[in-house]
Amino acid sequence: MLANGRILWSRWNRANGRNGIHLYTANPDGTDVQLLYGAESHATGTNNSTIQFVRAHEMENGKTLALVRPFTYGTEAVFGGDLYIIDTANYVENNQPSTPTGVTGPAQSSATRMTSAPYPAPRPADASIPHAFMGRHQPHPDELEPVPRPRSR
Repeated sequence: MLANGRILWSRWNRANGRNGIHLYTANPDGTDVQLLYGAESHATGTNNSTIQFVRAHEMENGKTLALVRPFTYGTEAVFGGDLYIIDTANYVENNQPSTPTGVTGPAQSSATRMTSAPYPAPRPADASIPHAFMGRHQPHPDELEPVPRPRSR
């Protein structure tokens, strides 16, 4: 729920040649559905990789905090990603202001020290971002520390 009473969510849009997860808002009764952000901002991940916008929440400062990560393909589950802070109050896309205010972008900035690669899960660079936002994380085998084995006598 946004401060203005609208509901914020991610929706997978596969219409008209598009294939991406964008951010949408609507009134609590489901009326007035509007694209909020992201239809043309998917090639903005690490090294211009394609990212999707999921698990978005409004921050106290009015900006949007979203988990960004690539799609999952095949049988490999993709966990983690990167947390991005998005200025959805002033932008409809990463480099497109919502009104001609003179802001130049980009709208997105990383909130973590990680990349938008599938692994590992993000760790907040800013202590004001609740760690609980990142949800459950199943580590990739490369992330696991070796378990010490008891010595035999």
